[in-house]
Amino acid sequence: MASRNQASIKTHRRLRATIRGRVDALYPLKYTQIAKEVGHDLAVVSKAINHGEYPRVLKKVRAYLNV
Repeated sequence: MASRNQASIKTHRRLRATIRGRVDALYPLKYTQIAKEVGHDLAVVSKAINHGEYPRVLKKVRAYLNV
């Protein structure tokens, strides 16, 4: 079971694939630019996308990418 600071594993795997696909489709858009736009450090954004930590940051990333 995921802790309250992590998204569920199954849901997060699909979301991570969707976010990575969106970032790859928008080639000039990279994690550093996403981090700058949502106002968080690159490491925090990376952990939110890749590991499901920081659900509030992940919510901001999803809103920014319209996912």
